[in-house]
Amino acid sequence: MKKLKIILLPIISLSAVILLLYVISYFIGDELVFPSPTVIFEEFISLFGKSYFYSALLGDLARTLLSFGLSFICAAVFAVFAGINETFERLFYPITVILRSVPTMSVILWCLIVLKADKSPSAVSFIVTFPMLYSAIFGAVKNRDKKLDEMAKVFGVKKTDRIFKMIIPDVWKRLFTQFSSILSFNVKLIVAGEALAYTTNSLGRELKIANANLETAKLLALSVSIILLGVGVELAFKGIVFAIRRVKNGRDRKRIMQALR
Repeated sequence: MKKLKIILLPIISLSAVILLLYVISYFIGDELVFPSPTVIFEEFISLFGKSYFYSALLGDLARTLLSFGLSFICAAVFAVFAGINETFERLFYPITVILRSVPTMSVILWCLIVLKADKSPSAVSFIVTFPMLYSAIFGAVKNRDKKLDEMAKVFGVKKTDRIFKMIIPDVWKRLFTQFSSILSFNVKLIVAGEALAYTTNSLGRELKIANANLETAKLLALSVSIILLGVGVELAFKGIVFAIRRVKNGRDRKRIMQALR
């Protein structure tokens, strides 16, 4: 019954949204302003017959993974050091406050001035997501059970082992859901930067073209593809992590069984 609810409830929710879109489209009565879901769906299917759509999709995926990867690595390094070193924490605190406070549009416009069109979306994403990831990781590191660290010191555990075998795995377990959500949010940032930078081989550029040509159905169909890309990236991330955990747990189980024998 529980598995049935997990499948049925999202379907019911999605069906309600589609029905609402049909109702809104019917009352507005103007395909240019608000096309019906049928027209949007037909336009969405037609995208798969166009070669530029695939190159734009792959371009967005590459920029998303690159920017998130760099943001995550930098945020993890700085947050872990700040979490275990108060001096570093105090030195880095003003920088994170400034980055969190800077308006996203200001970041986008500045990147358009100093960077090329194909680089600015990734830079925008990095600047926006870095403080988010840093704050999340730093909070998790800071709020850890201090008794574990004290115990590690008593038993002479090396600082590198404490970081890589105790702190990072613990933070990862607690913040995994946030990381996957920020990754899907990253897709939206990339597309916003692409639309303003008019980046080649990007969904953001195609959105801009559709908007300029008043192709509302195409604009919404591209939006659907961006939503699906964000959801797909998040699910793939969760799936990969789940697979790695299963492999790791299998190896640990095998070692335990060998030790018992």
